[in-house]
Amino acid sequence: MFGNSRKLEIWIIEDETDLCEMLTLSFRSQGHCVVQFSRADSFLETFNSGKTSDIVITDIRFPIGLNGKELLKTIKERNPFTPPVIIITAYEDYSVRTLYDEGAESIFVKPFNLQEIDSAINRLTLPIKNRFSLSVEEFTLHFSNYVRTIDTKEIIDYDFGRGGLCIRSSQKLNINEFVNFTINMREIDNYKPEITGIIRWYNPIKPQPEYGIEIINVNPPDLFLDLLEKTLPVAYIPKGIRNHKTKEK
Repeated sequence: MFGNSRKLEIWIIEDETDLCEMLTLSFRSQGHCVVQFSRADSFLETFNSGKTSDIVITDIRFPIGLNGKELLKTIKERNPFTPPVIIITAYEDYSVRTLYDEGAESIFVKPFNLQEIDSAINRLTLPIKNRFSLSVEEFTLHFSNYVRTIDTKEIIDYDFGRGGLCIRSSQKLNINEFVNFTINMREIDNYKPEITGIIRWYNPIKPQPEYGIEIINVNPPDLFLDLLEKTLPVAYIPKGIRNHKTKEK
């Protein structure tokens, strides 16, 4: 069962009738709206008309027409962050896992447990929780929804959005500049973890005056991933971190 009480619209692209019906019955029993597509092409006709959903669940291989990878690319070209896409596949190999880099939020290999799908959807649609703060040199960005003035720099508004941490600032940020960051987590059982790394400020969706953070390096990566998984929906977690990879500066 979803921990999120909001009713969702879930689109399923799957040519296996039995699997599609099983997912549909499960989601509808929880009060959600489900739209079925047996081919990627028919899905795109609806998607390209301007309609969208809260979640897209798609197989990766179809007998005819577009495959799931091409479908994923088309979805993310329109909007990199919405809707979140969950891949279901009978194949577990390197080429499937690279779909994370194409923008997939979760991948499930058949057969899978319905509770696993529920859990993924729950994380992708839960509201953001304020659990930690990020210190970036003279910045301390507290993840919340109100205005703060920090070290003479006024952060007008900020949120995670679908592209990670988005910031609207009263002062111009230095785009593409590498800076160090430290995450001081709340003390748990007399242990106060600290995570360090390097980020790059960037403008993810031009020309909007919003800026995101690209994680270049982080230490320890597993702790950082665990922190984000407990704090944010999977869709908000940087892909490189989500894949347990770190990039060299």
